[in-house]
Formats: sequence, structure tokens, C-alpha cells
Amino acid sequence: MILAVLPGEALDPATTAFLTNGGRAVLVGETREEYVARAMSADRMKRETPEWLSELTAAVHQHAGGRGIVAVDQELPGIQRLHRLVPPLPGHSAISAMSDGEIEEAVGSVARAARGLGVTLFLSPIVDVYRAPGPTLAGRVVLADAAEVGRIGAAYIRGAQSEGVAAAAKHFPGEGLASADPHLGVVRIAAGEDDLELDLSPFRDAIAAGVAAVMLGATVVEHVDASLAASVSPAVVQTLRDDLGFAGVVISDDLDMASIEAGRGLGPTIELALNAGTDLLLLPGGEHALMAATSIVAAVEEGRLSRARIAEAAARVRGLAAARPQS
Repeated sequence: MILAVLPGEALDPATTAFLTNGGRAVLVGETREEYVARAMSADRMKRETPEWLSELTAAVHQHAGGRGIVAVDQELPGIQRLHRLVPPLPGHSAISAMSDGEIEEAVGSVARAARGLGVTLFLSPIVDVYRAPGPTLAGRVVLADAAEVGRIGAAYIRGAQSEGVAAAAKHFPGEGLASADPHLGVVRIAAGEDDLELDLSPFRDAIAAGVAAVMLGATVVEHVDASLAASVSPAVVQTLRDDLGFAGVVISDDLDMASIEAGRGLGPTIELALNAGTDLLLLPGGEHALMAATSIVAAVEEGRLSRARIAEAAARVRGLAAARPQS
């Protein structure tokens, strides 16, 4: 139930212990500077090779019992963690002019190469309908047309998943009106019902395309839940499950983001997310992942989390891992 961000470019002892004791999922992440720049550093691109990534992912899968989940941000457009290790995705100016088939082919070629390197999950596509200039989505989305966002997102999903890489549509129920950075403080979206329906439309398209996972957002979407950020909100998960009919894996955004944690501490935030119905929690790796796993066990033993909820989440995560066998 933990998607652990690797603390470096090698599998450290703590993350190895996390995997050998039942963990299944890791994120090969980027630095804060790379996230802000929407590009990998020149130094990273110079030193990282296909051989390096293959060795890293092979170790992850081995320690996860042969069926791990290796996730990356490979966005269209936006952050492309695999940089020159795989074919490039189309840029901002090209994407809207491409047909569904052309998008599927382009994404499929990237997914095919990524799977060959041991990657099994793209934390993409972004299907937020971008309408308010803000730091979180700047340079990652360019469209304000919900139908076009949905079309491109669905084509991305079909292209990736046809080549054996699961996709995760994000950031439910939509952050297109977020005008501040949720890493720095609580961000609220005072959306009206019409705005919410516009935001939900591309997610409906993603679900219709068979998307394997949906990532929740980091903002408080007041029309759905005026108190809690999406990643820890029962009302948001209920909207996704009951109103949109999604049956796949629900992933949180970074639970240590200020907008999600909201000063309550990481332990209580983890419990909130799991009780809300989130299945896979994006958390720092290394010792942090081990401590998070220990806190989940304690919460079950002390009655703050039900065994049934934990079993449900774990089964979905194992299913996602098993659905992407390694070639």
C-alpha cells in the first residue's frame, strides 16, 4: 500500500528491506529542481543509462517477489523522468494536431521501451483542465478544453497500456483551478458545480479507456469536501468509485505535501488516506517507508484501521503488480 520514492539512484538498504518485507511499489523520482524545471538535469541525462535503469528495476522486482511496481512521471507534456532513455513524447505544439491513433502510437513506443527497462507504471496522463495560472501545472498542461484533454488522455492510456505499462490519470477530481503550490501550504478550490463537472469529464474519458489507476489531488476541492484534501477525503474517493464507477487502484499524491498533511503529521495523514479508501500511498522511501509500514500495522492493531480496508487496498496493489509481468 506504499509507493516509496527512491531516495537516490540505487536501491538503498532500507528500501530493499521494505520490499523484502512485503512492499511492492517504488517511484523512480526526480529532484525538486527538476520538478520545477519540468526537465531532468544535464548531469542526470549524462550519467543515467539504459543499463543502469535495467539493473535498478531488476533489483526492485527481485526483492518484491518478482512482481513489483516501478513507477515514473512520464507526462504528455510535462515531466519526462526517463528523458533520453526512451523515445521522446510529442511536445506542446504538436499534441493537439495529432489524431488519436498517432498519440497512441507515440505513447506506445515510449511504453514499449520503458517496459523493456523494467518500468511498469506511468504516473500520467495529467487530465486536469487548466484554467487558472498556477505553479503546479505550469509547463505540464496547456489545454482548457475538457473534451480535448479527455481525448488526448484516453489516447495516452490506450497507447501505454497496450504495451504493458499501466497508466494513472491525475489529479482527481481536478486541479485546473489551483492557483498556488500545494507543496507550500493548503490550497483550496472554491469550484461551483459546473466547474466540477467540467473537471470530471476527462476522468470519465480516462475510465472509459480502461485506465488502471487514478491519482488523487493535493488540493481541497470545496464542492466535494470543504475540509480535507482530495488524497485523504472519503467524499472524493466515493465520487470516484460511486459516481464515476472506477474500480481500479486509487493512488494518493505525495502525502507529505503541506496541502495534504495540513500540519497533522504523516502518521495520522496515512491513516486518513487509507480510511478514505486510497489504496496506494505516495511516500518518501528508505527509512520513511519502513516507518510508515510499521505505523500502518500499529494502527490496525490499535483499531484505527480495519483489517478489511487494508486487505482490500493490498489486493488491488498486488493485482496491479501481477497484471504487469516482466518480460
